[in-house]
Amino acid sequence: MKSDKWLWTFSGLITLIFIVGGAFLYHGASAREHVENLSPVIGFAEDRVIVVLTHEASLAFCDYGLADFPEVSCCEVYNLTSLSGMLVKTKLDYQKDNPKSEMPLALQRVDVDKYHAILRLSLQESGVEAVEEAIQALQDRDDILSVEPDYVVSQCLTAPNDPYCFYEDYQWGHDIIQLEYAWDIETGSDDITVAVLDTGIDSTHDDLVNRVDVSRSYDFTSGYPVANTLITEDPHGHGTFVAGIIGAEGNNATDICGVCWDVQLVSYRIINEFGEGYSSNAVLAIDHASFYEIPILNMSFRWYDNNIRFTQHLDIAIGNYPGLAVCAAGNENCDNDSCSVYPANYDLPNLITVGASDYYDRKCSFSNYGQTRVDLFAPGDYCYSCQAGGGIRRDCGTSVAAPYVSGVAALLLSIDPDLTPQMLKHILMDNSEIIYDDLDNSVFGTLCVSGGRLNAYEALAECTDPFDYASLGIFRGHKYYCIWCNETIRTSEHNWLQRLGGWICGTCGQWTTAIPTPLGE
Repeated sequence: MKSDKWLWTFSGLITLIFIVGGAFLYHGASAREHVENLSPVIGFAEDRVIVVLTHEASLAFCDYGLADFPEVSCCEVYNLTSLSGMLVKTKLDYQKDNPKSEMPLALQRVDVDKYHAILRLSLQESGVEAVEEAIQALQDRDDILSVEPDYVVSQCLTAPNDPYCFYEDYQWGHDIIQLEYAWDIETGSDDITVAVLDTGIDSTHDDLVNRVDVSRSYDFTSGYPVANTLITEDPHGHGTFVAGIIGAEGNNATDICGVCWDVQLVSYRIINEFGEGYSSNAVLAIDHASFYEIPILNMSFRWYDNNIRFTQHLDIAIGNYPGLAVCAAGNENCDNDSCSVYPANYDLPNLITVGASDYYDRKCSFSNYGQTRVDLFAPGDYCYSCQAGGGIRRDCGTSVAAPYVSGVAALLLSIDPDLTPQMLKHILMDNSEIIYDDLDNSVFGTLCVSGGRLNAYEALAECTDPFDYASLGIFRGHKYYCIWCNETIRTSEHNWLQRLGGWICGTCGQWTTAIPTPLGE
């Protein structure tokens, strides 16, 4: 995963950098003058653009077609967020028709205020100029928030009886984050699902055959959702490796074990056998995860773009998603606070960005970092996991670190499936382990937001603390007011999480020492 592949196009103007080893690479661009000012220079599909509608236009639920875009010559208009839009419309209709009824939990999690429809416009003409002209022609329309390129994607990764779990440090990361102690609390539940947005998953692998839910898996590499029928495949191998870290079957006397033994994995294939795909594939996958209520996404991919104006569509897609998105920080030893790395740099309450740590509890030499943009570190150096076709192999990168966090998040949901994405993020970060060097300096203190490295046991131990509303005068069914986000929340929704000395609001994820103010029934 840490090899480099260079593709030169556009007469030397555009260089695509394919980095194998930790995170998928999205290459972005825009109009010609925008491309010329970028470093590194990046690439995009030359026959289409992505259109993000305004919130107001999105809530009109119009069925946009070719005639709605007379400014450009289109041959197809495809709604990448049709399923999310269906959920939003269902919630609005339910509120209108049932004003006094309690809304189903699945609809409660749909955030109408954040919803934006995202469309893919296929152009009749192909080329850099065609993309440039389409962006310029559409960007000033009142119903359009942004017009962006479709970025190129490529790859960048209770003690069980599995023979290689603790054999000669094959899975040293399990030991260092104290999984053996965490498994005394919880080993996982097949009621919890993690979607792996990657190159696919080899569902015939001995350690994954019982873990991959083929019936809910999709292949998006054609630009459209294609349901799997019998098995899921991974011609590349990266996605199978990631899936093994999250949920290789535990205690089956075979090879290795994942962080979460009994989790269900869903393969959302967004990269083809040549290691290429587009950001629109990821938007489609996230839309499906929202509709099918998949609570965790593992996203080991990223791209660079210095112009935030052209990076909004995946930001919005993740914002529409009601679960936790776990992404890799990148493998260029880059400070993400000053480098334009996405989706790692998105400021979203339901997204957690992970850097890679090594066997000696130090930052991996290749790992990106960032005191405000990277949330925590996790093992990512020379770890073993599942190999497509069978057996195991060793690899490293931040795309190895991210699935460690996804796996622990799945363990937390196995304990309490009502935990919100904001709660999960805070539990994982607040219980990261602070590591000190020989001079008593914090190793990760200036490298990430939490200042620490993932600790599975501490996270699970905190999640199992007794939840006692009554001792603090909190009563289920009553409403309480959050001083941070101004939301009123019923405690029956389990959106207040008790912590030592205070509470966490499940809507905004903020911690407070004050008991929420009761508003009565």
